[in-house]
Amino acid sequence: MPKGTIEIKDRDDLGLPAIELGDILSLFKSEGLQLNWAILNLYAVGDLYRLGRTMRDLGDEIGAKPGGAVLNWHELEEFSRSVFQIMETKIVGYRGGKLPTRDEPVTGDCEFVIEAIDPSRWRLSVASDDVLARFKHVFNDWEMTGSESESE
Repeated sequence: MPKGTIEIKDRDDLGLPAIELGDILSLFKSEGLQLNWAILNLYAVGDLYRLGRTMRDLGDEIGAKPGGAVLNWHELEEFSRSVFQIMETKIVGYRGGKLPTRDEPVTGDCEFVIEAIDPSRWRLSVASDDVLARFKHVFNDWEMTGSESESE
């Protein structure tokens, strides 16, 4: 279960959002390969032809199932390369066990929660202190949120 939550708001020199999903995924590929992934909600623009579906198909799948659309790591990476802009999303990485759903709190099998709050803010909840440290090292404008921020 995630134990650390960081909110990232990096911007480029022009003040535009400077983080994409691929930037986040690249920081924990070795851990990500070992997990199942589910997109629980999504509001984005992109072209998913390399995944053999349309954004509408993916949106319908996410909406039709309480556990959203289940992907493996390679599909998640391809998804990150195929979206042009993510306005809002919630993606969870979890071990075998019970699939997290939109309506239930994150289960003990869940190790990553990636949320795009809007195009300029990402919230990442992780179970690994090592991965959390990577985020802190790579991104510039971040803060710990929730009870974790009190221990910083």
